[in-house]
Amino acid sequence: MAKSLPTLQLVDEWKLHELLPMCGEDSPLEASGVVQRGDVYFVVCDDIGQVARINRDFEHIEKNGFFGEPVGYGFESIACSGRDGCFFLLIEALPSESGEFKAKVVEWDRKFGHLAEYWLDFTFEEENRGFEGLAVVDRDEARFLLALCEGNMCRAGKKGRRPGGGRIQVFQQVGDEWRHVETIELPTSVEFEDYAGLALDGSRIAIVSQTSAGLWIGSLDTSSWTIEGDGQVYDFPPSSKGKTVYGNVEGVCWIAEDRIVVVSDRRQSDQPKRYREKDQSIHVFEIP
Repeated sequence: MAKSLPTLQLVDEWKLHELLPMCGEDSPLEASGVVQRGDVYFVVCDDIGQVARINRDFEHIEKNGFFGEPVGYGFESIACSGRDGCFFLLIEALPSESGEFKAKVVEWDRKFGHLAEYWLDFTFEEENRGFEGLAVVDRDEARFLLALCEGNMCRAGKKGRRPGGGRIQVFQQVGDEWRHVETIELPTSVEFEDYAGLALDGSRIAIVSQTSAGLWIGSLDTSSWTIEGDGQVYDFPPSSKGKTVYGNVEGVCWIAEDRIVVVSDRRQSDQPKRYREKDQSIHVFEIP
């Protein structure tokens, strides 16, 4: 008999279109990443090349909106530097100049001014199975990006869905390049079929899975880029009938020692209709 997992406790949630005055109920908002800065959440969608600003109290709707110069692609994740406030926006995987599939990072300053675009030094098998989560680590004078692979062992297809091979690739900024310097292996006990979002707060690391509808929390040593111990896996709350309803979770962000904020992608046509209740939303959960 499978061991039951602790369940996250819902604190609050909103449909994104309710918080963005320029959007309607039918507006596609395929949320894929979220970060917090001050009293604001910044949300990205993989179908929109801008950043949505949402007040943390979910009340001042007139102040919410989209910011940044639009680019030709949507974003899979967003990270923000605590040092200078710069945003790093992840584009999953594109054909590079060499023809190989690589992820691209767009850098904006704290006021959403475009600074640069970079290829990440890592190759994928397919265009639609690349990186899904992003975090920035500033250590001494060095800057690193941590990029979470969507598939296990960073693979596509059936091999990528085989649990126990979660991987985070570490890149160091050297001049105008992001060089691959390390691979972080998640514990094999994290049996997710895919990986959809990454958040880092000091040594605390959180990762969500869309397909497995779960959250894993662990401890990361950023000096050796190693995970300490097995961490803990949590379930998202089920429906009153015990069915999965948070089947589209993507981005995740720490907002307190015992709280996270999560955003959800749009329900796909081959997913259960009950997923529509929670899709394209922002949710706050308490960690038991």
